[in-house]
Amino acid sequence: MHFFRLFKVFCGKVQNKVTTSLSLLTGINFTKPDGIYYLMSNRCNFRCPMCDQWKMGQTEDVKEYLSTTEVKKMIDQASAWGIKSFGVSGGEPLLFKEHLLEYLAYANKKGMYTHFVTNGWLLDEDIIRGYEAVGGGHISLSLDAFSPLHDELRGTPGAFERVKKTLEAYKKVRPKNILLKINLVISEKNLNEVLDVVKMARTIGVSIWLQPYDPYNWTTRKTLNQTQYHEKYPLWISEYNFPKLEKVIKDLIKLKKSDASLIINSLEHLAAMTKYFAVKLNRKTCNVGYRSFVVGPFGEVSVCRFGEVGNIREQTIKEIWRSKKYDDVRKAANHCNYDCLLGCMYDPSIFSWIKSGLSLFLKR
Repeated sequence: MHFFRLFKVFCGKVQNKVTTSLSLLTGINFTKPDGIYYLMSNRCNFRCPMCDQWKMGQTEDVKEYLSTTEVKKMIDQASAWGIKSFGVSGGEPLLFKEHLLEYLAYANKKGMYTHFVTNGWLLDEDIIRGYEAVGGGHISLSLDAFSPLHDELRGTPGAFERVKKTLEAYKKVRPKNILLKINLVISEKNLNEVLDVVKMARTIGVSIWLQPYDPYNWTTRKTLNQTQYHEKYPLWISEYNFPKLEKVIKDLIKLKKSDASLIINSLEHLAAMTKYFAVKLNRKTCNVGYRSFVVGPFGEVSVCRFGEVGNIREQTIKEIWRSKKYDDVRKAANHCNYDCLLGCMYDPSIFSWIKSGLSLFLKR
C-alpha cells in the first residue's frame, strides 16, 4: 500500500512537470497542485535564529484556526480533484499531535500520500507507532549538526539530545510504512558538520535534504555582495569559508552519485549552492505557482513572497487555483528576480526520481 501511494505521488509529479511545461508554452494553465501543504500553526517550541514563524505564533489565537471539519473538507476537495499528497508543517505540528494524527489518518484513508515536518522534540515511539497504524508516509526531521551545535542553531538547549532519542525510537520501532527524512540547513555555523550528518543518515538508512540558508531578504538580494551578506546575516557562508564550502559540495555530489537515495537534492541543486553563496546564481524561471498549494492556520492560501491569493473558508481549492488572482501571481513568479535555492526551484528530473526510487526500494 505504501509503495502504491508513493508511485501515485511520482505519477502526479510527472503529470505536473508535463502540464507546467505546456502551461508555460501556451500561456494557459493546465496544471493542478502536486500536493497540499497545510501549515497547522506558526506556534513552535523552538527559537531557531533563521526563522521568524515562532514569533508570529506567539500572537495567534488557536480558536481561530481551521476546525477539524474545515481541514477534512479541504482534504475531501483535494482527493476528489486527484491531488496525490497531503503534507503538514508549522510551526511545530506535534504541539497539536491529536489533530495531526487525525488529519494524516483521514488523508491516508482518502488514498493520499501523507507526510509531516517536526523538530523532533515531541516525536516519540508512541507517535511513530500511531502514524504507522493509520497508514504512515514520511516524517521530515530537522537536524543541523550531529553535536550540541544543533542546540545553538535551533535556539533550544537539549535539542540535540532529543533528536538522538528520536532517532533511537525510529530505529527501535522500524516502521514498515514510514520513511524518515532529515532536513539540514547549510550555514556558516555548521559547514564543518554537514558531511558528518549525511554520513550518519547513511549509517542508519535514512535520506537527507540539504537546504542552503536563506535570509528571505526580498529587497536586498541584488544590492549586497558575499561579504556584505555575511556581515548582515552571520549564517551566510563567508568568503573566508568559501573554499571549505566548495569542498563540502564536491563531497556531497560524490555521495549523491554513489547512493542516489541518500541525498534527495538533485545534482544540479547541489552544484548551484556555491554560486548561490557567492551571490552569483543565474536566475531560473520560478514555477511555484504551478505546483504548490499552501494553506495557513486560518485557511489563507499564499504563494511564497507574493502573499495571499484566497481562503479555503470562502472558496474551494479548485476555485482558488483557477482564479485570476492566482494566475497573476504565477506570471509574477515567472519573472521573480530573487535568486533562491528553495526545493521548488530545483526539482529532480524524472530520470533522477526513478533512479532514487529504485535505490530506496532496494534498500527497503
